[in-house]
Amino acid sequence: MPIDLAEHRENTSHFPSGDLPDKFQSIFDPWGDYVFAIVMIVIGIASLLGNGLAVHVFRRKGTDINVPEVLLLNIAVVDLFLGIASYPATIVAAFSHRWLFGQTGCTLYAFTCYFLGLATILSLTALALFRFIKTCFPQRAQWITVPRTRLVIFLIYVYSMCWAMMPFFGLGGYDVEPFGISCTLTWTHTNQNDKNYILAASIFCVFLPSAVIIVSHLAILFKIRQASQMFSSKSAGKQSSKAEIQFIRVSFGVCFGFLIAWLPYACISLWSAYGDVSAIPLWITPIPVLLAKSSIAYNPIIYVLLTRRYRVDFAKALRDLLHFSLDKSNRNMTKTEPTDQIEMGSLGNGDINTRDESTVTAAEILVGAGNNIERNSMEEVVRV
Repeated sequence: MPIDLAEHRENTSHFPSGDLPDKFQSIFDPWGDYVFAIVMIVIGIASLLGNGLAVHVFRRKGTDINVPEVLLLNIAVVDLFLGIASYPATIVAAFSHRWLFGQTGCTLYAFTCYFLGLATILSLTALALFRFIKTCFPQRAQWITVPRTRLVIFLIYVYSMCWAMMPFFGLGGYDVEPFGISCTLTWTHTNQNDKNYILAASIFCVFLPSAVIIVSHLAILFKIRQASQMFSSKSAGKQSSKAEIQFIRVSFGVCFGFLIAWLPYACISLWSAYGDVSAIPLWITPIPVLLAKSSIAYNPIIYVLLTRRYRVDFAKALRDLLHFSLDKSNRNMTKTEPTDQIEMGSLGNGDINTRDESTVTAAEILVGAGNNIERNSMEEVVRV
């Protein structure tokens, strides 16, 4: 049942309003804001740990980092900054039952989140597109190098900045969310130019990237299946099926995670801009925000932990961090026996060199079937 905004604010008039406008007061009861804050805390901790560890893992590779890992590192860094920029202010506002940082703070918050969110979306799109090119057009894969990938990342930031700066020049605007404790683009405009901006942003920053990601993964899956069907032996067929299942799992996570994070937000935005705003139940308005903000917590799971190669790297990084922490806390105690250190080192090296059967199998399928796809390219496609 939709919440009556006027009635609700009358019931919550015991909260101090200070000098802030009424729009900065939450439209929910305190317990609703507390639940929202607790959910944000959990998501924030998961985001900090996941993306922080991802940055640590990929930074350790140094000059050995490859093209997909450059993009994954960029995604982790952007998501890490997005979490730092967005979660604390929203959590404080939720516990306070109102936005505490005024219109200027609201505008800066919305601009930062919008800019970093666009950078994440476009980086995920570039990752999917690079996979597609390397798999389906291997003759052009040589163009995709680490320096050129860094140039693409720079262009992503320029593109994101252009869209995020437009509200400062009369197209769209930034304001508090309908539920009062977070800020974003202003969706409810009467000006046609502002409505057109919302429509254009939804198309070029959400719907088009969604289409690129989905089509790219479907094309790669078709290529893998096409190659696997060329084998007649049972053993090769079984191994190719394993590779196909692995890629389906990762692709489903990628596509579903992206769509569930950003499509509800875009749809609510378009509904607010072009439809009847009063028809949107107020209790629905925080849901797209939570879905979008939670994406930075599960991105490391989808893009890193679903792949065995990076699970091994994550496990080794955790062991190294824990080992360093224990050594630091016990620096005045007896030193670790050399045999313990050797065991830790041998375990880490053994894990890193572990062969991912489904990954190598996919490469062997495409090479053995007479395709001219390079083995390393295929390994990157399936692993990442």
